[in-house]
Amino acid sequence: MTALTYPTTFNYELGSCLSPDEVASELQLLGLLRISGFPHAADKRLQALASKAPFVDSVIATVSATNERRNVDAWLSNEHGDAPRTLIPAASLTTEGVPRFVVALPRDASDALLFSVQRELSSEGADPELRNFLDEILTDELAYIDFDPGIGFAALTAATAPVPATLVCAVSSRASEVLALDAAVESSGVSEIMRVFRNVNGSVTVDVLTSDLLANDMTNDSREIVVYAGIASAVPEVVHGSLNAIRDGRIAAVAWRSSQRTGDMILGDYEWSHEIDNAGTVLGVLGFTHFALAQVDDDVELVPLAAVTGNAIVISLSREYLSRANVS
Repeated sequence: MTALTYPTTFNYELGSCLSPDEVASELQLLGLLRISGFPHAADKRLQALASKAPFVDSVIATVSATNERRNVDAWLSNEHGDAPRTLIPAASLTTEGVPRFVVALPRDASDALLFSVQRELSSEGADPELRNFLDEILTDELAYIDFDPGIGFAALTAATAPVPATLVCAVSSRASEVLALDAAVESSGVSEIMRVFRNVNGSVTVDVLTSDLLANDMTNDSREIVVYAGIASAVPEVVHGSLNAIRDGRIAAVAWRSSQRTGDMILGDYEWSHEIDNAGTVLGVLGFTHFALAQVDDDVELVPLAAVTGNAIVISLSREYLSRANVS
């Protein structure tokens, strides 16, 4: 098994103020100690952590008391009792008219994250193109791996789709996001099909997940994977960590973001165009064809990328998937 790197030391000095990253790293280390057969060491570290960590009661993040927020408070209380008010309901609803899932705000929510939450509480919703694509493409023969999950709008969409993905993985390098995703998975009741991984120094890739960390869950060799790489500049690295799966025909689609948004390091037009061209070329030489979602009458359809402008998400489909779907 490929070893993931966790801190082996932890700052317990008197008066130290723990960051969310430190708390999250220590909690992951505690779990690793327990499953590795060192419960006493884990208990000792937990006692030390308990005296320092800023637990939920003292760190509940607040959200502006908008009309939308007040309207869902009753539903949250009914579904989750005294859960902290960091839970945000999904804009997408079940057939019974209740939110399909909830997300949880990290303690250190950024402006970009708060902007996404604001969109989710509006009628538009956060990441609508990606979520619409997932609702359309997913079947019980597809897995979904998200390398830019944020607090889980897309990953939780995949886990609660009309036909949910058979397995959902959210992979984040941000400890505060990992903790928020764990809370959302539990509160949304999707822990049986959704896994959350902390990506330390790029150690978690598609190939590592399929051959090692999820070997017991990925035993069906016919199962294909839909990957979300995140921003265009991340595509080459994600593809590099997926080459075995691509070679074996396991990757059905790679979705990636072709627009800049709040929180990105904003690039000039030339630099951004270069990143988009680079992402498209890397996937193109590996046999992927690029599409975008478009509104056609009352339906959402995949159309060739060149046929639309202004799209936020590019959907790159593998030649194997296109062949099986009889798409030319």
